[in-house]
Amino acid sequence: MSSFIPKHLQVLSVCFVLSGSDAFLSAQELELHEPGLSLTQFSEDPDIVTPVGMVVGEDDKIYVIESHTHNRPSDYEGPAGDLIKVFVDEDKDGVADSYSIFAEGFDAAMNLAFSKDGTLYVLCAWTLYALPDLDGDGL
Repeated sequence: MSSFIPKHLQVLSVCFVLSGSDAFLSAQELELHEPGLSLTQFSEDPDIVTPVGMVVGEDDKIYVIESHTHNRPSDYEGPAGDLIKVFVDEDKDGVADSYSIFAEGFDAAMNLAFSKDGTLYVLCAWTLYALPDLDGDGL
């Protein structure tokens, strides 16, 4: 994404296009009213499903909660807990080139935030977790 766009607007644009759900409009169907902004599809199913929260790290990696526990049907075949995936746009073309699982096993995860010292906080319905990067590898 362009560096002249404020990070909070970059996050907003990514929120709209992360989901592969048919309930959302495609990037081509949305009309933008802010000069200089554009929407592109950053990632899609099967790389990301049911995203519910996200944050952009200082290194421009995008951390996303993938929900698998909210209103889970009895016949659900996905993971037993919620995942935090990290997406990387290595060639800076606005599309995720790779992702990894940062953490998993959360119940009712809702959102993410970084503290000033780089600790990732995970807000769940009943708990707040702190996930410091102890080895400094960003994962």
